[in-house]
Order: sequence, then C-alpha cells, then structure tokens
Amino acid sequence: MNLRKTVLVVTVPLLSFALAACTGPADDLDAVVDKLDDAANDAAADGEVGNDGDGGDLPGPTYADVTAIYSTCEAVQPLVATFVDGLVLGEETGLTEWSLHCEWVIPEGATDMSLNRTLTVMVQEGSGTVLTADELESSSALQAVEHPAIEDLGGIVFAMAADTSVATSVSVTTQLPAVEILIGGAGWADTNHLTAEDAAGVAAQLLGVG
Repeated sequence: MNLRKTVLVVTVPLLSFALAACTGPADDLDAVVDKLDDAANDAAADGEVGNDGDGGDLPGPTYADVTAIYSTCEAVQPLVATFVDGLVLGEETGLTEWSLHCEWVIPEGATDMSLNRTLTVMVQEGSGTVLTADELESSSALQAVEHPAIEDLGGIVFAMAADTSVATSVSVTTQLPAVEILIGGAGWADTNHLTAEDAAGVAAQLLGVG
C-alpha cells in the first residue's frame, strides 16, 4: 500500500467535503475569494505591493521581512517539528520570486499508518488588504481564529476545516496587508495533526510575534 497516494486520496475528498457540505457557505466562500482576487488585482494595478515583496508603505511585516529570516523550508521546519516528525520535504518546495512553499509528505514506501498525514506552509505577498471581521462573520464557510498578537499587527486569521470520524483537514490563512501565510494539514483522525490554533501560532512565529 502506497501511503503517499493514500494521503492524496484523503486530502482531496476532505476539501470537497468541506465545500459540498454547505451549499450556502460555498456561495459565501466564492464571494470572499472574489473579494480577495479583486483586492490583489487593485493592489497590482496601483503598485501597492511591489514584486520585491517590500510591501511599499503598507503597515505591518512584509513578505520580504519574513523570508529574510525564513528563506528555506529547513529554516521553517523547527516551527512545525511536532507535526512533521517522520515526514520528508516534498520535491516542489523552496523559495521563489513570489512565495516560499514548503510541503512535508509521507516518505516513499512508508507503511507506518501514523505517517499518513501531510503539512503545508506557504508565505506569499499580501494583496494590500485583509478581510474585515464583519466580512468574515458573514461567511459560514470560514471560522475566525483569535490571535491577539497577529491582530495587533493589523492582521486576521481564519480557518476552513473538515472532520470525519476517520480523517481531519484544516487550512488556515493569516492575512496582513503586505504578507499572507497559509498553513494546512491533513491526516487520519488519530494522528498528530495540526489544529487551527496551532497554525496561528506557527504564523505568529514566522511574523516574529510568537
């Protein structure tokens, strides 16, 4: 049994489950995504966030600030060590012009079911804006995650989760005007998997306030 393939089989249905389980919330989520896309396009047109990731005059930490300290997945790994123990970095990971993408996956040929999990950390440029608390509250597909230190930076944290009796999946977004951090994990229900609060804590450490 190839557990690497199994975790893909687990993760994709969970994401589908999260969307399919809520007809109304899916519409809410579409509206949120549209808003973020519009904000990103406006920011690019106005030159608010440059390709160098310096964030211009936007408040709070920037993509350049974060990746100046965490420029490799090896640098990020100590922050998520509890959740990636026994996993290996995937092939398509590392720093590009646009993002730092790190994914820890099941070792090839592994048979230990406790390793049937995955974790992803992505840091990318912000769109120049963040969702407001009211906008987040209006979407029943997304749940707010409280983190005062991130909120003090002008940021917001929200999560989308899917749980069944056998598996769990969570995707957590930390938004600041000049940087966005996405952290997601999936695995069997009895494995050492990520929670939304865990992800917010990792994001706070990446931002220097953890």
